[in-house]
This record gives sequence, structure tokens and C-alpha cells, in this order.
Amino acid sequence: MVDSKAHAGLDRGPRWRPTVTSISGFTAARLGGLALILLAPTAAYAQAFEPGYSVELTRGPVVAPTRIVGMGGAFVSIAEGAGAYDLNPAAAGVRHRHNKDELWDWDFALEAIVSPRDSADFENSRRSDSRVDDLRVAYAALGFVAEQFGFGVSVAASTMEVKESEDAAPIALSGGTLSLNAAYNLMDGQLVMGGGVYFGTASAERGELALHEYFGLGLIGGGVAQPKGQPYRFGFTLRSRATLSAQEGTVPGARVGGLLAPAAFVLPAQLTVGMSYSIGSRANNVTATFGVRDPRPEDALPKARDFMRIAADVVITERLERAAGFQAWAEDALQVAGDEVTVGLHVGIEGEVIDDLLKTRLGFYFEPSRFDDVGRIHATSGFDLYLFELIWDWRLAAAADLARNYTNIILSLGFWH
Repeated sequence: MVDSKAHAGLDRGPRWRPTVTSISGFTAARLGGLALILLAPTAAYAQAFEPGYSVELTRGPVVAPTRIVGMGGAFVSIAEGAGAYDLNPAAAGVRHRHNKDELWDWDFALEAIVSPRDSADFENSRRSDSRVDDLRVAYAALGFVAEQFGFGVSVAASTMEVKESEDAAPIALSGGTLSLNAAYNLMDGQLVMGGGVYFGTASAERGELALHEYFGLGLIGGGVAQPKGQPYRFGFTLRSRATLSAQEGTVPGARVGGLLAPAAFVLPAQLTVGMSYSIGSRANNVTATFGVRDPRPEDALPKARDFMRIAADVVITERLERAAGFQAWAEDALQVAGDEVTVGLHVGIEGEVIDDLLKTRLGFYFEPSRFDDVGRIHATSGFDLYLFELIWDWRLAAAADLARNYTNIILSLGFWH
């Protein structure tokens, strides 16, 4: 995984910063708002995929920058940085400590994932003998804040292959999203509201032959309440159901190149609510001035560092009718998915245990199964370690996410704040 960020201040001139570089060899993939691809071992199912079923695109495990993974994905109320655009569109307008007094600023993130076969059961489907192979994902996000406004755009692309046999040409599955978000600071930044729309595509090809193509859109809204002078903050995200429909040349129920066209691809509606609470001298909620700077020299400003923040999110995902798992469909099998409402729980804690040197994180989350099975518990951890000053202050960061049939380990290099 590779993450980068940049920031620019109005009166100090643009300043470019590659913020995070991460390498992950044990992770499944994310497709912006779509968790469209997965690498899970798969069991042989006697029942073939049936016409009339849609394919559910599940969100599953937390795949994000080190800070979010280390906190078990409990981040909807914190919502800081371009890496949080997928979790809460209000993140496009939330100000940080390092830009709270800037009239304008900008931020971007880059991620790339190459995942080996049999590395992760992303759908929590407990399947085996997978024919899914060769997964690649790229993600980019760019955001701007100007006074009380914030804008963000993100693009994601993903490809994977399904090999029916050693002799047959593989089926290439690809998808992408384009997300547009806007946010606004109300009540002097104590309430940040955001919303947006994302466009999704999904397609299948065998060699030069186009098999199926789908397109659709969904809406997302969110907010962060951060009362001035208080140690707590709240957040929420509401994501509508997004249905990707068959495009011209694709006939649902038709079998082309050995792959049956589903009725649609569906991202179920989802509601996430969360809160965080901080103790210590470092305030949980910054007071943004949107361009009014403290006249004192920077080295004379107070630098409260010690803090401990606890966060928790609850994620509710809707029930779907006649939906099936993605990987089972890719292998021409039917595994019913999403036939009941599911509830997930994310809890995380972070703190600066040694001032100006070390931040640590611990978390866990319950990932409910979208199939007729039990969910699983993930244990997460992470840290930021200050390294040295070379033009900017640098840090080394890491995070890990461990669960049954799933491992995600991330290393990163970035800036210390």
C-alpha cells in the first residue's frame, strides 16, 4: 500500500509532502466505496449460479491507512485526512491541528495493493480451492479546503483474474469508482457536514472479448460534531444502496464466455454511527480559525502532546433479496448473501505514550458474516515512531489486522505531526 499527502498554506507558499509510503503483502483489496474484489479460499459448491440473482459487493475487513487499521476502523467520528473519505464524506472539510489556522489547504492520498493468492478471506465466506488470482488495486484521492468549505474527489480501480483451467484463457474482472464529496463547517467548525455521489463500474473480459459491463451510482452523507472545548465528538455516515445495472450489450441471465451475467451488482445500504473521547492535555477538538493566525512565533506556541483517545463505531448493513457472494459468482457457484440485517462493532484506542516520540494504537472489531455463518473477531494494533528531522519531521508507522483466515500487515513511512 502506498499513501501520500500534500499540504499548502496561503502565506507560506505551496509545500509538497509525500506523507505516507506503505507496503502490504498480506492484504485483500478495496475499491474506493466498492469492496469489489477479494481473495478467499473457496469450497466447491454443487449449485451453479442462477439467473435472477444479483451479486453483493461486501465491505468486509478494514483496508485503510495505518492509523485507521490500528484503531480497528473506529474512525467515523475522527474523520481526518483523505484516507477517511470512504468512511465519512465530512472528512473533506474536517480541519487538522496543522491546518486549522490556514485559509486554504490541500491534501491527497495514493494507495496501491498487489495481493498474492490465498492471502485473505475478504468476504468471510470460508470457501476453499479458489481459482481467483492476480489481484491489483490502485486508489487516489485529492481534497481542498477553503475557509469553511471542503471538497474531495477519489478514484479507484481494481483488476483480478479467474482461471477455469490451465489451458483456458482467464476471465479478467475489473471495476472502478469515481467519488465526489463536498463538506461545510458550521458553528465555527463545531459541526462539519458532508455529502457526495459515487459512480461505479464493473466489467468482465476474456482476452479481447468483452463479456459483461455494469454501471450505477450511489449517494453518501455524513457529519462530525466536535463541540468546542469538549473531550468528545460524534460522527455518522449514511450510505444509500447502489445498484450497478447492465449496460448495452449485456443481457442479465445470459452466459457469455462461460460467465453468467447477474441481474445487477449491489452495494447494500449502510449506516455507521460513532463517537470518540479523549483525555490528556491535547484537546480532542481543535478550534479552527480558517485563516486567522496566532501572532506569536511558532516556537512560542503551547505544544500539548499527551493524550489518549478512545473511539467506537457501530455499522448496520441492510438485508438484500436474491443476492449472492462475489467470489462464488466469479466461479459460477451460488452462495446466498445478505439475507438478513447485520451489525458490526469497531473499537479502538490511540495515544502518545512518549511525547514527541511514540504513538500507539490497539483495536478490535466484529465483522458479521453476510452468509449463513458466524462472524469473526479481528484484533488490530499499530504505532507511529518519530525518526528524525530532514526538511520535515519523519515517522515510521505500522499496523496489523489479524482474524480467522485473514491477515493484513502494513509498514509505512511518513510525516510526524
